Amino acid sequence: MITCRGEYESLKSIYSVCAHAPAPLGWGSYTEDNIDYSYLLVDFLAIQKQPADAKNLAASLAELHLKSQSPTGKFGFHVPTCHTRNVQAVDLWTDSWCELFSSHLSRIISHAKTGFAWPEFDNLGKLVLSKVVPALLLPLQTDGRSIKPCLVHGDCWD
Repeated sequence: MITCRGEYESLKSIYSVCAHAPAPLGWGSYTEDNIDYSYLLVDFLAIQKQPADAKNLAASLAELHLKSQSPTGKFGFHVPTCHTRNVQAVDLWTDSWCELFSSHLSRIISHAKTGFAWPEFDNLGKLVLSKVVPALLLPLQTDGRSIKPCLVHGDCWD
């Protein structure tokens, strides 16, 4: 159910800014024969040539990033979203892009670790989260610099 609600809410946000996504119509869940089902209903979107024209796709992504506004002025989202069955750690509000990205990446690393025991991966994950991410992202919001919270796409539609 998290998957459908998150997809519905994120598509609603994307569609309100940029019509390069199907219009979300509704979502919900039901139980039949003791099995839980969820659904997402979206408007039909005729897919153009494949692969998408790189210039048009880049222009629509730029439009999404430029026109979208965070409802709180912070980074995050108001509901959990998913990538396949993996719940993403973005359902929080923070002033720091580094904090939100670290939360999300930490969840991905934790999920990856459940499939295998590999000490080198654990060490690398810790290093990336404690050294690399802050080194790359913190300077974007220090010494008078700022970045605008905006929608980040999951699905790309042409």
